Amino acid sequence: MSSSYLRLGILSLAAISPNVLLGATLNFSGSFTSDADVAFINVTLNSNSVITVQSFGYGGSNSPTVAPGGFAGSLSLYDSLGNQQANDFVGGTAVGLGCSHAGNQDPVTGFCEDPSLSFSGVIGTYMLTLSVQGNDGPVFLPDGFLLAPGTNLPGGPFLDPGDGSTIRNGNWWVQVQLDGSADMGVPEPASVLLSAVGLSTLILLRRRKHV
Repeated sequence: MSSSYLRLGILSLAAISPNVLLGATLNFSGSFTSDADVAFINVTLNSNSVITVQSFGYGGSNSPTVAPGGFAGSLSLYDSLGNQQANDFVGGTAVGLGCSHAGNQDPVTGFCEDPSLSFSGVIGTYMLTLSVQGNDGPVFLPDGFLLAPGTNLPGGPFLDPGDGSTIRNGNWWVQVQLDGSADMGVPEPASVLLSAVGLSTLILLRRRKHV
């Protein structure tokens, strides 16, 4: 059997200063190198707010401008105790030339593998995670993700689950919309894995040990 523990750390940000935003739309982007990579985004709500999240890395977007070709993503949202409150592990479905959600069809595969979620949050702290489909967020965050750091799912990294043969790239793009007041950490410009505007971006450092 195996067990795991989690450690959260700010990812190489030069400085974090508090900032209060009301009704914000924030874009985050980065690139993974393996199927085990996980991006964390921290949100602290000062008032009740709907948290709406849409990925654009798979199918791309004209507004904001995002190139298609990224991996099929998986989103989870956790409360301050680490309990999963919302998730989307599969993305949308193709409807004509569009998708069943706000994502877009990939021009090569025709699939709608960008995940999205919406959650009515109350005052408090939340953690949003983005991972590769198949390495989905656990029900309880401290339990950790399936894959050990640096490893891949069969056929990976970034094998498209829609057709089981197309290899995608590691690029991702996530848009977060809030309709209430939230505390944000604004990073100064830095060369980091995750580029973010307005929220503290965290990476999960996981270690597994076998018993």
